[in-house]
Amino acid sequence: MRRNTALRAWICWLRKGTPSVRALQDREYYAGRYRETHALRSQLAAELRTIGGMDVLEGATNSVLRRLPTECPSAEEVIERCRSHNLSIRNVFETSAAVGPNVVRAAVKDAETNRRVAAVLREILGNGQSTSMPIEGIRLAVEG
Repeated sequence: MRRNTALRAWICWLRKGTPSVRALQDREYYAGRYRETHALRSQLAAELRTIGGMDVLEGATNSVLRRLPTECPSAEEVIERCRSHNLSIRNVFETSAAVGPNVVRAAVKDAETNRRVAAVLREILGNGQSTSMPIEGIRLAVEG
């Protein structure tokens, strides 16, 4: 009897979930979302490049990687400061030690949130000229 109840619940969910499944199969819709994400990622990367010394890497995902300038606070400190602004970025070193300890990742969001990400990082890191090693080594890890 318990099995029949579970089966009925599954069938009910499947009927209600069918439009969701069809939506996932809509190639045109998702092609539009991919184009939108690409444009937003490019805008975020361009904005972050205006912050002195930040090397930025765009990939194919909905995020950008940034190597922090050598004279700025550590990635962990920058992440903590971002949290105090209710902003979440990630330390790439935690998932891939090959990139080194000063690389952070920010997810691509809507245009307003992306501008806020850049504004908070500009406030934390300043806008002056500083130096940062290129992310070329990361490009290989991301693409290959």
